[in-house]
Amino acid sequence: MAAVSCGVVGGCVVTSAEEFPEETNVPPVVVDTPGFANGSIITFDKNSGNELRLLITVRDENINDDVEIQARLSVLGQPTSQFICPDKLPPGTQPVREQFPLVVERSKIQPGACTMVEVAVSSRFVRPCSTHPEYFGLPGNNENDVGHATFWIWDMTGNPLSDPAAAQALLGTCQTVTVTRAATPTAMPTGQ
Repeated sequence: MAAVSCGVVGGCVVTSAEEFPEETNVPPVVVDTPGFANGSIITFDKNSGNELRLLITVRDENINDDVEIQARLSVLGQPTSQFICPDKLPPGTQPVREQFPLVVERSKIQPGACTMVEVAVSSRFVRPCSTHPEYFGLPGNNENDVGHATFWIWDMTGNPLSDPAAAQALLGTCQTVTVTRAATPTAMPTGQ
């Protein structure tokens, strides 16, 4: 009867809303690029420049999302960390975003030491790292919406390639893991 009355009156009013599937949120990922893979060791001589630019490539299948980047710099045995909180990467038209230069100022790199750079990317963090560093890397909207990468900056100012004391100081500040192969333990920088 309702179909007949819709045809006679000249139109129908639909009272139920059309349901569309919600877009699946895929976490962003820091992508390895030639010469700059996750876990890479980057050498830097503080005498040769004021900053170090790490070119970060992010892939995010949700191309309409902004992507936030946070970075934490730490040195083994040092109680405090340095933070870098750059602007957001704008939405793109492709999943792989344009390379982002993460600028590490010379003053944030400890002389003669190995600095670990932890990078976190998300569509939204719980708090900005500039004002709330204690929330570093915690996504705000979905516990799985975060990608991580780790890099190492070796400060070469003390010339550790020719000075054994400088080499020992550099390697002594790198976090290590023990890898056991055929009952032979070996220490190596984390991420290698």
